[in-house]
Amino acid sequence: GGQGFFSFNTLLAPYARGLNYHRMKQLAQIFIYEMSQMYVARGGQTVFSSIDLDLSVPKRLKHTAAVVPGGRINGTYGDYELEAKILLSGLLDVFIEGDYSKNQFTFPKINVSIEQDSFKNLDGNWEKILRLTAKYAFPYFIVKQNYFSEFSTFQNCSYLVPLDKLSTQFDIANGTIRGGVSQIVTLNLPNIAYMGRGKEERINELLQSRIDSARDVLLLKKNALAKNLENGALPFLEQPIDGTKYLDIDKQFLIVGITGMNEFVKFITEKALHEDSDGQRLALKTVKFMSNYLSELKESSGLNFALSAVPSKVVANRLAEIDLQNFKGAITQINGAGKPTYTPGFSVQKSAPLLPLQRAKIESQFHEYADGGALSVLPYRNGDLQDLFELIQEIAKTKIQYFKFEKA
Repeated sequence: GGQGFFSFNTLLAPYARGLNYHRMKQLAQIFIYEMSQMYVARGGQTVFSSIDLDLSVPKRLKHTAAVVPGGRINGTYGDYELEAKILLSGLLDVFIEGDYSKNQFTFPKINVSIEQDSFKNLDGNWEKILRLTAKYAFPYFIVKQNYFSEFSTFQNCSYLVPLDKLSTQFDIANGTIRGGVSQIVTLNLPNIAYMGRGKEERINELLQSRIDSARDVLLLKKNALAKNLENGALPFLEQPIDGTKYLDIDKQFLIVGITGMNEFVKFITEKALHEDSDGQRLALKTVKFMSNYLSELKESSGLNFALSAVPSKVVANRLAEIDLQNFKGAITQINGAGKPTYTPGFSVQKSAPLLPLQRAKIESQFHEYADGGALSVLPYRNGDLQDLFELIQEIAKTKIQYFKFEKA
């Protein structure tokens, strides 16, 4: 699992009032080092964490009462714009410098939130973001599109949690914001294409059947959690926080994920996702079908079902290996270890000879329908920072919701 913290520098800005830049940077350094050294997850891993960083105070928080040390209210978060920007500057400097050995910090991952006006008011923080991108290809970018919640966060590299559907303005002031993903069940799209023999009607039947099976698994997990909470088996999760339970299972998202769209399309059309517009239309039609069916399940049950593009290479590898054993005509890619794999989510295959913006335009068609989140990983070669800035601007004009760069 992973943990995400939205508007990190904005919500901490009131606590930074009165501190100079050097003290803010020191506190940022302490936080980042400690997050990188908490070996508490399975196998001695650090916490899979991310923080959302605002270039300026978001509209939703600008007029929201600000919580200051001692739990008091003093002004609004819009009054702490300067502190939020200085804190952002300190955080970016620590990430650029790296650890003692000048290596990149892996956690917490940072999500830079891009609003509609983010490119209008440029300051030194944009230059630092570009330098960090050029050095490590590290920041992730959230593009606040009109089609999803302004008040949201991403977790675990890809999963979108629209918090304003789960929390109220009171929760923001009271510190009782709740949101998260209970579980993800991934659909193997190439397998569905093989089983359906490329026939649209049969494929749609299989898609609906697999989504129903995924729903049953997700509800099984939800009901097991509810039973354990009721029996007192999860005391940490049921602890009261300001009169509410720490975990509200009815506010957790139940995600149906997909992987291997590229191979799904290639099996049916004999062309990869980037090679043919007909294949892209087929992919879009398939994503819409799944999104619409999940919307029906959401409406009939009142639960937070959502569709997501699963970025996990482990999942893609495993499903490809299983299919190769069972289907002679299985279509796979070859990963860096020389083993079979599928292309994660609905991404274009890595070997496609496309520029970053071309790749973004293809993949962003599907992002609008992935209400549970989608990540595009775009190739980048070191170059002029101004060129990189202009590229980010152009990518933000597409329908993409979440992206990062990868050294080509």
